[in-house]
Amino acid sequence: MGSKLAAYRNEIARLHAENDELREIIRFLKGQIEDMRATHAEEMARLRAELAAPSPESGGAAPEEVERLKSELAQVKKELEGRTGQLRRYENSTTPGRHGYNEDRAKTRAEEQRMLAEETGDAIPENHKIGPPDGHPGARNQPQWNDVVEHHTGRCPRCGNTHLKLRGLHGKTIIDFEGDSRWMCVTLHRGHAVRCDICRRTFKPRFPSIEGTAFGIGVLGHILEYAGKKNTDGDIAYYMKNLHRHSCADSTVWNARRALADLLEPAIQRIIDELKRAPYLMIDETPYPYRKGTAYVWVVRTDTASLVVPAAGRAGANAPEFLAELRHMPVVVDGYVVYYNMFDVIQRCWAHILLKAEEVHIRCKDPARKATYMKLYHRLCNMHRRAKGIAGATLHCGGADARTCLDLEREVGGIAAAYGDTDFATHLNNALPNLFTFLRHPGMPSTNNATERDIRDAVVVQRRFRHKFARPEGMRVFSILMSFHSTCRKLGVVPRIMFERMFESPGFDVVSYGLSALNPPALPAPPSTGGVEHGSDREEIPAGLPALPDARSGEAESAPAGRPHRIPATIIILAAFIQPACLDWTGQSAHAKTPTAIPVMGIVHAPVPVDNRITAPCGRPPPAIAS
Repeated sequence: MGSKLAAYRNEIARLHAENDELREIIRFLKGQIEDMRATHAEEMARLRAELAAPSPESGGAAPEEVERLKSELAQVKKELEGRTGQLRRYENSTTPGRHGYNEDRAKTRAEEQRMLAEETGDAIPENHKIGPPDGHPGARNQPQWNDVVEHHTGRCPRCGNTHLKLRGLHGKTIIDFEGDSRWMCVTLHRGHAVRCDICRRTFKPRFPSIEGTAFGIGVLGHILEYAGKKNTDGDIAYYMKNLHRHSCADSTVWNARRALADLLEPAIQRIIDELKRAPYLMIDETPYPYRKGTAYVWVVRTDTASLVVPAAGRAGANAPEFLAELRHMPVVVDGYVVYYNMFDVIQRCWAHILLKAEEVHIRCKDPARKATYMKLYHRLCNMHRRAKGIAGATLHCGGADARTCLDLEREVGGIAAAYGDTDFATHLNNALPNLFTFLRHPGMPSTNNATERDIRDAVVVQRRFRHKFARPEGMRVFSILMSFHSTCRKLGVVPRIMFERMFESPGFDVVSYGLSALNPPALPAPPSTGGVEHGSDREEIPAGLPALPDARSGEAESAPAGRPHRIPATIIILAAFIQPACLDWTGQSAHAKTPTAIPVMGIVHAPVPVDNRITAPCGRPPPAIAS
């Protein structure tokens, strides 16, 4: 980079030097012309005086002298014209003057055309038309149609009159995939506008098109997928040409993006409704260059929805408007002070706290203090791990109690005191009241890492579309497409298929469909007897039997009498594939009378007593229990 800048500077310096030399030449030529004009003016005045009043001694000037003077005068005029033309060419150091070399070229070409016309006997073309010659196909902006569909209006839509007058031909080109093929088909839909004399109205034909673009629903779905993979308009145009055999400009792809944003606006409103009903929110923002300044991208997400909103600034007034209605909702944020003014229940991101503690250790130069900071950083990491374990253990119990949270806060306060009078100690003390909010709200994460990942995708896309962010329309399109893609990824659905269903069924709800796919209805439990309730998968386990282990802690608690337990679905599914010689249908080993634990996917599930009268899979009777 430095070598290129040096080369550019040398080239600019050379051009400046040449320009100065040309200016000196122009100044010199102007001086020479003025001197010659003055000299020749004096000579002409003297000659005119001699010619007007010849002296009596000479008896008048000789004819030879007059001819000589005339030839000298003609030579001087010719030299003066040459100097004047040279001055005109030096008026601009890069291009010749308006009446200089270009005019001579035009005259030369006109003379050559005249000579050619005289030789061939053809007429000289006076006004030559710019463009391809007659008979040349030239370039076609209109695509070649693969099919033409006619639309006829036989009767008036209002009164049913069949005597209609044609008022003009209208057409619309629609580009879409042909059936299941990957090649695009260009179809021209055309029809006549008609006028009804009874209603006194003119009706235009309606075509199955999307406003703002010539692409059909299938092509728009593929553009939506390409846009979700961070492709620019030029990239998508390249894919259209090389993968789908249709050439289009970058502006055509951008118009398709705008049409997609218009069609997806109802889905964005549904995403906002889902965010309002969520048990908690995760919010973050990041800057990006905007019109020689700085703007921000806000990301508001939950586990099932995400909203990306570009804004002009980071202040609370630039935050998404619907957040003002959710002041009571728990949120996971970083240490930005605006969030404290917007929300009442806040969970500070533990990842930011640990990063700052790590930074304190790295930047410390004193070996003794560096070792101390390393121990404190390790204690903070252990505190975070222990808090997450408590959150997992109390997930189905309504969260941890106040005493547990106060004990943890007291320990973190001791760690903050050990940091002394450093800036991180102040930072940790300020964050202390909001470090264990996730323990009181089951399911709430302790970090904001998921939002950081979403915002990273948004920033990568923004860097490739920075020129589009100079206008509000570009920011709107970016927000809608990114939000729709991020939400579909969280719901585990394909954006293209969801978009096509939305177009086919205007009332289709993407969020509800995705939630139903994430949480399918429970399968009916097999019939059983002896303590198992019909229509339920819960069984009363008698006292004294080993309890089902906890998948979070890996420890099995004792099962009191009558305590309900959920039978793991893995036991029911794998029962059909276990060899009878090793394990009978009751979950007991064929070589031992005591129950045997069954390892499934790294988790040891205790056996569940099942009545021997239950029919075995595939209609076979259960094998006899080994005695």
